Parts: sequence; C-alpha cells; structure tokens
Amino acid sequence: MKIVSSEVPLYDNHLKKMVMAALVEDVEQWRIEETGLLWKLRRQQLGLWSDIQHEHWDWGRKTNAARNYPGFQTFAIEHHGQMQGLMLVYTKPYATKLFPDKGKPILYVSYLESAPDNVYGQHLKHVGVELYRTAIQYSINTGNEGRVGLHSLPQAEGFYENACDMVHLGKDYSEEGWGLVYFESTRILSREFLKRKNKGDDYV
Repeated sequence: MKIVSSEVPLYDNHLKKMVMAALVEDVEQWRIEETGLLWKLRRQQLGLWSDIQHEHWDWGRKTNAARNYPGFQTFAIEHHGQMQGLMLVYTKPYATKLFPDKGKPILYVSYLESAPDNVYGQHLKHVGVELYRTAIQYSINTGNEGRVGLHSLPQAEGFYENACDMVHLGKDYSEEGWGLVYFESTRILSREFLKRKNKGDDYV
C-alpha cells in the first residue's frame, strides 16, 4: 500500500470542522477483503442490510477478478487507521459515447464505496467525491485524459449526476450493464470538476 497524499480534505460532522485524511493506492488484498467484511457487519448492526442495494458486493472477489485488466488499480481513503472509502478502477479499451471524446478509451470505475458510518451516520463527508476526483486524476495519469465512466446503482444516481457532474446516458441493458444507468464524463467535464471545490454538503 502506497500513500499518494496525506492531505485529502474531509468534513468531520462530529467535530464540525475540516480534517485531513490519507489517499492510498495498491491496497493489499487482505485489507480490501477485511474492510468489505467489516462494512457488511456494520450495515447489519445498523439494521440496514435489507435496504442497501450494494449489500451483495464482494470486494475481495471483484478485485481478484479485475487484477489482469489494463490500468487496474485500487484506492482507499484512510483516517485514523480506518478505511473510510474504497475504489476499484481499470481501463476499458472500447469506445466512449460522448463527444468530443467518442471512440476513445475510458477509465472505468467498477466499485466505489464510502464506509457505512459516513453514508448512514454522516460522520465524514466528501469521501465519495474525493475518490471520484482521484479517478479523474488517475485517468489523466494513465493516458485516458480524464475520461471516466461507470454504471450506477439506483441509490447512487443522484450522487454521480449532482455531486460529480457526470452525464446520465440512460439504462444499459447489455450483459455488463444489467439495466443500470450508465454515467460518463468527458475530458473537458472532468478537468472542470477538478477545478472546483466540493459541492452538496449532503453527499459523502
């Protein structure tokens, strides 16, 4: 695991002030699996497992399956020794849909999740936004010019459309899309996103 930055700004809703967290990459497989299990247990403790659309997510299985994809990388936001957010990305060689980038490769966000206490307890805000910001920067660093795409669960559509300024491209009924809404950001939209501060205090 490698520290990318130790100055990721988050808002601590308990302390009512900004705090700095660490962004790390190359997260160890055991840490990913442990975090996924801890978050699942925490959702159960909160009595929310039946209402959460990503309750079936298996971080360990997903990361193992994606390790041979081009551009594969895992990122995490860590604060006080605890994982506050995880993200899995890789490069997709097939065509993007939006102009002026249509037909070019894209960085695909396969999984992005904030810890249950952030989502349902509103502890640390902006974890998800900072992970998405990281996806854009990684897209730039890997030659994808900031282009980002993903399929969203219904409960997260507002986050990607309103907090991340991604473009809603409708439901994708391909084998990969499974009827989920596909979102995309062009290199222009992504670079504009990097320039602005977090918006939407309700988003984690």
